[in-house]
Amino acid sequence: HNHHDHDDDDTPNRICSLQELLRGTVPNNGADCQMAYAFVMGSNPTGPTELLAPNSTFPITVVPGRNGRSPAEDDEDDIVHLNIRENMEDGKSPTWFKYATTVNGSPVYFDYVAKTDTDTLVYPDRYLDETP
Repeated sequence: HNHHDHDDDDTPNRICSLQELLRGTVPNNGADCQMAYAFVMGSNPTGPTELLAPNSTFPITVVPGRNGRSPAEDDEDDIVHLNIRENMEDGKSPTWFKYATTVNGSPVYFDYVAKTDTDTLVYPDRYLDETP
């Protein structure tokens, strides 16, 4: 996200929640955040499996607390709740990338957007060390 020269251990906020970054609640106004992460859920049990043309009456995300989610789920601050049915290989990934294009540039800018599954082991320190 931001390009800075960092030693490996001198900046504890190199990785931050996308939701906190977008709300401006990351320490140092997010200046140290080089990688934002989010867990992505389809949170509308009656919605489509993919949403690539959201509009004002059918937005790309839903507000926590709607569509039958429990209050405990609403407390999760690092989840993007897409306005689609939860699914695997049926539209969640394209919807995630569409969402990413809607938030890029306001108020933060991203050079890269990626997606992994829960069975993928990610090494953010290696990525950050190799990224200019």
